[in-house]
Amino acid sequence: MRLSSSATLITDPVEIDLYECMKYDRIRNNGQIRAYIPPPYNQHVYLQLCRTRQWHGWRTWFLAKCCGRRTSKLYTYGVHLACRHCLELKYPSQYRKDAFGQMIMSIHKLNRIKKQKRRLWYSDKPTQFGKQYYKLLAERY
Repeated sequence: MRLSSSATLITDPVEIDLYECMKYDRIRNNGQIRAYIPPPYNQHVYLQLCRTRQWHGWRTWFLAKCCGRRTSKLYTYGVHLACRHCLELKYPSQYRKDAFGQMIMSIHKLNRIKKQKRRLWYSDKPTQFGKQYYKLLAERY
């Protein structure tokens, strides 16, 4: 079920995050959780949950009414609640297809690695962050 006619940025619609909901409300007996939809809607809705088995326990998901997918975030579109796929939402980075946009994305990735202060070398071998860092440096220059 496609609700929007053209792709919009993911920052535009109001989002409901599963983990924020679970901080403030417990899971109900029939597998539902009460979620608050922020302004301009200002209402509560009950959303269906499902769980999947993980190696270390269980993972909880929203069950999207629009298509039945498991997701950790739902978005509002008018009066509808739907997943990112059904609303055709895009991340801002998905619009940057030219060389200039790719260069900006690599600069952002480099800055993120620097800000996180990750270890780039372990003994005499580069770590996975070191490999990514040097690859981005080579692309940049």
